[in-house]
Amino acid sequence: MKKITNHLFNFYLACTFVSCIAPAPPLEVPPGESKLVINGTFTNDENFQVVLYKIRTGSEEVYVENAEVRILSEENELLETLTSFPANEKSNIPCYGSVALKAEVGKLYKIHVKAPNFPDSTTAESIIPLPSGVAAGSYSTSNSIEIPDLAKGMFLQVEIEDADILEKNYFHLNFYHLVKVDLNNDGLVDPISDPLRMNKFSPNDPGSLFVENRGILLTDRSFPYPVTKKRFIYKVEFEEEILAALASKDNYGSIRVELRTVNESYYNWMTSKIGQDNSNYNPFLNPDPEYTNVLNGLGLFSGFSTKTDTVVIRK
Repeated sequence: MKKITNHLFNFYLACTFVSCIAPAPPLEVPPGESKLVINGTFTNDENFQVVLYKIRTGSEEVYVENAEVRILSEENELLETLTSFPANEKSNIPCYGSVALKAEVGKLYKIHVKAPNFPDSTTAESIIPLPSGVAAGSYSTSNSIEIPDLAKGMFLQVEIEDADILEKNYFHLNFYHLVKVDLNNDGLVDPISDPLRMNKFSPNDPGSLFVENRGILLTDRSFPYPVTKKRFIYKVEFEEEILAALASKDNYGSIRVELRTVNESYYNWMTSKIGQDNSNYNPFLNPDPEYTNVLNGLGLFSGFSTKTDTVVIRK
Protein backbone atom coordinates (compact mmCIF):
# COMPACT_ATOMS: atom_id res chain seq x y z
CA MET A 1 0.00 0.00 0.00
CA LYS A 2 1.27 3.46 -0.80
CA LYS A 3 2.06 5.22 2.45
CA ILE A 4 1.56 8.91 3.04
CA THR A 5 5.06 10.29 3.45
CA ASN A 6 4.29 13.98 3.91
CA HIS A 7 5.36 14.97 7.42
CA LEU A 8 2.18 16.88 8.13
CA PHE A 9 0.11 13.69 8.25
CA ASN A 10 2.08 12.57 11.27
CA PHE A 11 0.54 15.60 12.97
CA TYR A 12 -2.82 13.95 13.45
CA LEU A 13 -2.62 10.24 12.67
CA ALA A 14 -2.56 9.17 16.32
CA CYS A 15 -6.09 7.79 16.54
CA THR A 16 -5.97 5.77 19.71
CA PHE A 17 -2.80 7.17 21.19
CA VAL A 18 -0.78 10.36 21.14
CA SER A 19 2.61 9.92 19.50
CA CYS A 20 5.61 12.07 18.78
CA ILE A 21 4.91 14.40 15.90
CA ALA A 22 7.20 14.72 12.93
CA PRO A 23 8.20 18.12 11.59
CA ALA A 24 5.88 19.85 9.21
CA PRO A 25 7.06 20.91 5.75
CA PRO A 26 9.53 23.82 5.67
CA LEU A 27 8.22 27.11 7.06
CA GLU A 28 9.00 30.65 6.01
CA VAL A 29 12.04 31.93 7.89
CA PRO A 30 13.78 35.28 7.32
CA PRO A 31 17.20 34.88 5.62
CA GLY A 32 19.99 34.19 8.08
CA GLU A 33 17.64 33.73 11.02
CA SER A 34 16.97 30.50 12.91
CA LYS A 35 13.57 29.69 14.34
CA LEU A 36 12.56 27.19 16.99
CA VAL A 37 9.54 25.10 16.03
CA ILE A 38 7.15 23.47 18.52
CA ASN A 39 4.97 20.67 17.20
CA GLY A 40 2.63 19.16 19.75
CA THR A 41 -1.02 18.27 20.14
CA PHE A 42 -2.57 16.84 23.27
CA THR A 43 -5.87 15.27 24.21
CA ASN A 44 -7.69 14.31 27.39
CA ASP A 45 -6.36 11.51 29.59
CA GLU A 46 -3.14 11.25 27.56
CA ASN A 47 0.42 12.34 28.30
CA PHE A 48 1.85 15.43 26.64
CA GLN A 49 4.31 14.79 23.81
CA VAL A 50 6.15 17.48 21.88
CA VAL A 51 8.76 17.61 19.11
CA LEU A 52 11.23 20.50 18.92
CA TYR A 53 13.41 21.38 15.98
CA LYS A 54 15.10 24.44 14.57
CA ILE A 55 15.05 25.62 11.00
CA ARG A 56 17.02 28.14 8.99
CA THR A 57 16.61 29.28 5.39
CA GLY A 58 18.52 26.99 3.06
CA SER A 59 19.22 24.41 5.78
CA GLU A 60 17.53 21.20 6.87
CA GLU A 61 15.61 21.11 10.12
CA VAL A 62 17.58 19.90 13.13
CA TYR A 63 15.96 18.25 16.14
CA VAL A 64 16.54 19.97 19.47
CA GLU A 65 17.10 17.42 22.24
CA ASN A 66 18.74 19.54 24.95
CA ALA A 67 16.02 22.08 25.74
CA GLU A 68 14.07 22.67 28.92
CA VAL A 69 10.38 22.11 28.20
CA ARG A 70 7.89 22.97 30.93
CA ILE A 71 4.10 22.65 31.07
CA LEU A 72 2.41 25.30 33.20
CA SER A 73 -1.14 25.86 34.40
CA GLU A 74 -3.26 28.91 33.60
CA GLU A 75 -1.96 30.42 36.85
CA ASN A 76 1.67 29.75 35.74
CA GLU A 77 2.10 26.91 38.24
CA LEU A 78 4.67 24.36 37.07
CA LEU A 79 2.87 21.10 36.37
CA GLU A 80 5.77 19.09 34.96
CA THR A 81 9.11 19.49 33.20
CA LEU A 82 8.94 17.18 30.20
CA THR A 83 11.43 14.33 29.82
CA SER A 84 13.56 14.07 26.69
CA PHE A 85 13.12 10.74 24.88
CA PRO A 86 15.65 9.83 22.16
CA ALA A 87 14.70 8.23 18.86
CA ASN A 88 14.17 4.50 19.21
CA GLU A 89 12.80 1.45 17.41
CA LYS A 90 9.20 2.57 17.86
CA SER A 91 9.80 6.16 16.79
CA ASN A 92 12.68 7.58 14.77
CA ILE A 93 11.80 11.04 16.08
CA PRO A 94 13.24 12.35 19.36
CA CYS A 95 10.62 14.04 21.50
CA TYR A 96 9.71 15.35 24.93
CA GLY A 97 6.94 13.83 27.00
CA SER A 98 5.27 14.01 30.38
CA VAL A 99 5.60 11.03 32.70
CA ALA A 100 2.84 11.76 35.21
CA LEU A 101 0.90 14.68 33.77
CA LYS A 102 -2.15 13.93 31.64
CA ALA A 103 -4.29 16.58 29.97
CA GLU A 104 -7.84 17.34 31.07
CA VAL A 105 -10.77 18.82 29.15
CA GLY A 106 -11.41 22.50 29.83
CA LYS A 107 -8.05 23.28 31.43
CA LEU A 108 -5.65 25.79 29.90
CA TYR A 109 -2.09 24.57 29.48
CA LYS A 110 0.99 26.64 28.70
CA ILE A 111 4.28 25.44 27.26
CA HIS A 112 7.56 27.26 27.95
CA VAL A 113 10.70 26.21 26.08
CA LYS A 114 14.26 27.34 26.76
CA ALA A 115 16.65 26.09 24.09
CA PRO A 116 20.36 26.71 23.59
CA ASN A 117 21.20 29.63 21.25
CA PHE A 118 17.68 31.03 21.60
CA PRO A 119 17.81 33.85 24.18
CA ASP A 120 14.07 34.24 24.58
CA SER A 121 11.62 31.61 25.78
CA THR A 122 9.39 30.08 23.13
CA THR A 123 5.83 29.83 24.43
CA ALA A 124 2.28 28.84 23.51
CA GLU A 125 -0.96 27.98 25.26
CA SER A 126 -4.06 25.99 24.47
CA ILE A 127 -7.09 24.23 25.91
CA ILE A 128 -8.96 21.00 25.17
CA PRO A 129 -12.51 21.88 24.06
CA LEU A 130 -15.59 19.95 25.13
CA PRO A 131 -16.10 16.87 22.93
CA SER A 132 -18.95 16.86 20.43
CA GLY A 133 -20.92 13.72 19.68
CA VAL A 134 -20.73 11.68 16.50
CA ALA A 135 -22.85 8.85 15.10
CA ALA A 136 -22.37 7.15 11.75
CA GLY A 137 -23.95 4.51 9.55
CA SER A 138 -23.81 3.13 6.05
CA TYR A 139 -25.80 5.20 3.57
CA SER A 140 -27.05 2.35 1.40
CA THR A 141 -30.22 0.45 0.61
CA SER A 142 -28.31 -2.82 0.60
CA ASN A 143 -27.73 -4.95 3.67
CA SER A 144 -24.51 -6.47 2.32
CA ILE A 145 -21.48 -5.25 0.41
CA GLU A 146 -19.13 -7.15 -1.90
CA ILE A 147 -15.55 -6.33 -2.90
CA PRO A 148 -16.58 -4.95 -6.33
CA ASP A 149 -18.89 -2.54 -4.51
CA LEU A 150 -16.14 -1.42 -2.15
CA ALA A 151 -13.86 -0.73 -5.10
CA LYS A 152 -16.36 1.94 -6.13
CA GLY A 153 -16.34 3.46 -2.65
CA MET A 154 -18.84 3.44 0.20
CA PHE A 155 -21.26 6.14 1.31
CA LEU A 156 -21.47 6.97 5.01
CA GLN A 157 -23.91 9.20 6.84
CA VAL A 158 -22.37 11.06 9.78
CA GLU A 159 -24.29 13.00 12.42
CA ILE A 160 -22.40 15.57 14.48
CA GLU A 161 -23.92 16.81 17.71
CA ASP A 162 -22.64 20.25 18.69
CA ALA A 163 -21.33 20.38 22.26
CA ASP A 164 -22.00 24.09 22.73
CA ILE A 165 -24.18 26.06 20.29
CA LEU A 166 -23.28 29.36 21.97
CA GLU A 167 -19.61 28.99 21.06
CA LYS A 168 -18.00 28.69 17.65
CA ASN A 169 -16.72 25.13 17.42
CA TYR A 170 -14.29 23.50 15.02
CA PHE A 171 -14.10 19.88 13.90
CA HIS A 172 -11.68 17.53 12.19
CA LEU A 173 -13.33 14.38 10.81
CA ASN A 174 -11.44 11.28 9.65
CA PHE A 175 -12.31 7.75 8.55
CA TYR A 176 -10.04 4.75 9.18
CA HIS A 177 -10.32 1.21 7.80
CA LEU A 178 -9.93 -1.21 10.70
CA VAL A 179 -9.01 -4.61 9.32
CA LYS A 180 -6.38 -7.30 9.78
CA VAL A 181 -4.62 -7.98 6.50
CA ASP A 182 -1.33 -9.51 5.35
CA LEU A 183 -0.23 -7.37 2.41
CA ASN A 184 3.19 -8.96 1.94
CA ASN A 185 2.16 -12.62 2.33
CA ASP A 186 4.71 -13.03 5.11
CA GLY A 187 2.28 -14.16 7.78
CA LEU A 188 2.39 -10.80 9.54
CA VAL A 189 -0.52 -8.40 9.99
CA ASP A 190 0.33 -5.04 8.47
CA PRO A 191 -0.71 -1.92 10.38
CA ILE A 192 -3.02 0.48 8.56
CA SER A 193 -2.86 3.97 9.99
CA ASP A 194 -3.59 6.34 7.13
CA PRO A 195 -7.02 7.99 6.96
CA LEU A 196 -9.20 6.94 4.05
CA ARG A 197 -9.68 9.27 1.13
CA MET A 198 -13.13 10.83 1.10
CA ASN A 199 -15.35 13.13 -0.92
CA LYS A 200 -18.37 15.26 -0.17
CA PHE A 201 -21.76 14.02 -1.34
CA SER A 202 -22.19 17.40 -3.03
CA PRO A 203 -19.39 19.85 -3.88
CA ASN A 204 -21.52 22.56 -2.25
CA ASP A 205 -21.55 20.81 1.13
CA PRO A 206 -19.63 22.70 3.86
CA GLY A 207 -16.12 21.86 4.94
CA SER A 208 -12.57 21.94 3.61
CA LEU A 209 -11.12 18.63 2.47
CA PHE A 210 -7.61 18.05 3.80
CA VAL A 211 -4.56 17.16 1.70
CA GLU A 212 -5.23 14.23 -0.66
CA ASN A 213 -8.85 14.34 0.57
CA ARG A 214 -7.83 12.46 3.71
CA GLY A 215 -10.10 14.08 6.28
CA ILE A 216 -12.26 17.20 6.37
CA LEU A 217 -12.32 20.35 8.51
CA LEU A 218 -15.65 21.84 9.58
CA THR A 219 -17.11 24.55 11.79
CA ASP A 220 -20.52 24.56 13.46
CA ARG A 221 -21.38 27.76 11.58
CA SER A 222 -22.61 25.38 8.88
CA PHE A 223 -25.27 24.19 11.36
CA PRO A 224 -28.50 26.22 11.07
CA TYR A 225 -29.13 27.89 14.44
CA PRO A 226 -30.45 26.67 16.88
CA VAL A 227 -30.02 23.14 15.48
CA THR A 228 -27.48 21.19 17.53
CA LYS A 229 -27.23 18.20 15.19
CA LYS A 230 -26.15 18.17 11.57
CA ARG A 231 -25.99 15.23 9.17
CA PHE A 232 -23.48 14.88 6.36
CA ILE A 233 -22.98 12.24 3.69
CA TYR A 234 -19.48 11.32 2.53
CA LYS A 235 -18.06 8.82 0.09
CA VAL A 236 -14.98 7.00 1.35
CA GLU A 237 -12.48 5.26 -0.91
CA PHE A 238 -10.56 2.12 0.00
CA GLU A 239 -6.97 1.25 -0.86
CA GLU A 240 -6.80 -1.14 -3.84
CA GLU A 241 -4.09 -3.33 -2.29
CA ILE A 242 -6.15 -3.87 0.83
CA LEU A 243 -9.26 -4.81 -1.15
CA ALA A 244 -7.24 -7.30 -3.20
CA ALA A 245 -5.97 -8.92 0.00
CA LEU A 246 -9.52 -9.09 1.38
CA ALA A 247 -11.07 -10.69 -1.70
CA SER A 248 -10.69 -14.19 -0.27
CA LYS A 249 -11.52 -13.25 3.31
CA ASP A 250 -14.78 -13.55 5.21
CA ASN A 251 -14.34 -10.28 7.07
CA TYR A 252 -13.94 -6.86 5.49
CA GLY A 253 -13.41 -5.17 8.83
CA SER A 254 -15.02 -1.91 9.86
CA ILE A 255 -14.66 1.85 9.50
CA ARG A 256 -13.67 3.91 12.49
CA VAL A 257 -15.23 7.36 12.37
CA GLU A 258 -13.17 9.82 14.39
CA LEU A 259 -14.45 13.29 15.20
CA ARG A 260 -11.99 15.65 16.79
CA THR A 261 -13.40 18.78 18.39
CA VAL A 262 -10.50 21.17 18.00
CA ASN A 263 -9.79 24.78 18.82
CA GLU A 264 -9.35 27.67 16.43
CA SER A 265 -5.54 27.40 16.41
CA TYR A 266 -5.65 23.75 15.29
CA TYR A 267 -8.24 24.61 12.63
CA ASN A 268 -6.21 27.54 11.31
CA TRP A 269 -2.99 25.50 11.21
CA MET A 270 -4.64 22.70 9.25
CA THR A 271 -6.40 25.00 6.78
CA SER A 272 -3.12 26.83 6.15
CA LYS A 273 -1.68 23.44 5.14
CA ILE A 274 -4.50 23.03 2.63
CA GLY A 275 -3.66 26.39 1.07
CA GLN A 276 0.02 25.52 0.83
CA ASP A 277 -0.74 22.15 -0.73
CA ASN A 278 -3.07 23.72 -3.30
CA SER A 279 -0.38 26.22 -4.29
CA ASN A 280 1.94 23.36 -5.24
CA TYR A 281 -0.36 22.60 -8.14
CA ASN A 282 -0.88 26.20 -9.23
CA PRO A 283 2.27 28.29 -9.79
CA PHE A 284 0.14 31.46 -9.98
CA LEU A 285 -0.98 31.12 -6.37
CA ASN A 286 1.02 32.67 -3.56
CA PRO A 287 -0.08 30.92 -0.35
CA ASP A 288 -0.33 32.68 2.96
CA PRO A 289 2.42 31.90 5.48
CA GLU A 290 1.85 28.85 7.64
CA TYR A 291 -0.28 29.63 10.69
CA THR A 292 1.32 29.42 14.13
CA ASN A 293 0.16 30.05 17.69
CA VAL A 294 3.72 29.98 19.04
CA LEU A 295 5.39 33.14 20.39
CA ASN A 296 9.09 33.63 19.56
CA GLY A 297 8.93 30.61 17.30
CA LEU A 298 6.80 28.63 14.87
CA GLY A 299 4.60 25.54 14.86
CA LEU A 300 1.57 24.55 16.88
CA PHE A 301 0.71 23.62 20.46
CA SER A 302 -2.96 22.67 20.59
CA GLY A 303 -5.49 20.52 22.44
CA PHE A 304 -8.38 18.49 21.05
CA SER A 305 -11.04 16.06 22.26
CA THR A 306 -12.22 12.97 20.44
CA LYS A 307 -15.40 10.97 19.96
CA THR A 308 -15.62 7.91 17.73
CA ASP A 309 -18.14 5.56 16.18
CA THR A 310 -17.72 2.33 14.20
CA VAL A 311 -19.47 1.14 11.06
CA VAL A 312 -19.16 -2.58 10.35
CA ILE A 313 -18.70 -3.50 6.69
CA ARG A 314 -21.13 -6.37 6.25
CA LYS A 315 -20.32 -8.93 3.61
